Amino acid sequence: MSSDTLFWSTMLAVVLGHAAGLFAWRKRRSGVAFWLWMTDPFYFIRPSYYGTRVTAIQALAGVLLLAGLIGVVLLVLGAARGAHPAP
Repeated sequence: MSSDTLFWSTMLAVVLGHAAGLFAWRKRRSGVAFWLWMTDPFYFIRPSYYGTRVTAIQALAGVLLLAGLIGVVLLVLGAARGAHPAP
């Protein structure tokens, strides 16, 4: 997979993951502030915010954000390997 494809796939996974997380955030408990999702990186799965077990949309958000995190790690490793080629 080329680095361009990996980069855009990673960006797409992160954007879709946060979109799914915000869609799930609409079902939060009534006492939880709307902007709290911006300060908590695990807002999409924290049970104290929802009061129910994890829903399918929360799981989808988690999977997409995990895929984005893996993509970022692979991009950083690829950039580090390209910056210091083996002798």
